[in-house]
Amino acid sequence: MPLGAFPVVTVYHSNEENAQPYANFGWPAIIGSLAAYSHSLAMSQKVWLPFNDTISSNFGEPWMFVFRDTMTFGTDLKSAIDIIENANRTYQVHLGIGSRKDNQMRGL
Repeated sequence: MPLGAFPVVTVYHSNEENAQPYANFGWPAIIGSLAAYSHSLAMSQKVWLPFNDTISSNFGEPWMFVFRDTMTFGTDLKSAIDIIENANRTYQVHLGIGSRKDNQMRGL
């Protein structure tokens, strides 16, 4: 039976300084995040298609880990976007981010 038949919701409570708890929505064996929700942010991965091959690389932090770090340490829209823009990502990804604090959302 395919893993897609077994969705998983995992609630993270990290012990790291300044970490925010959040719920991750995914499937078994998926490391990182595809969609997540916290008391301050909601994020969803939309599509990952390169439009500029110079940004794709085998070196750097995988986008699912950048997503996870954004949910862990982002507290508002600005901090979430800063984390994503300053990450050394391996691939471009299109995300939707909503902030409860700012009462706004962005597509990146």
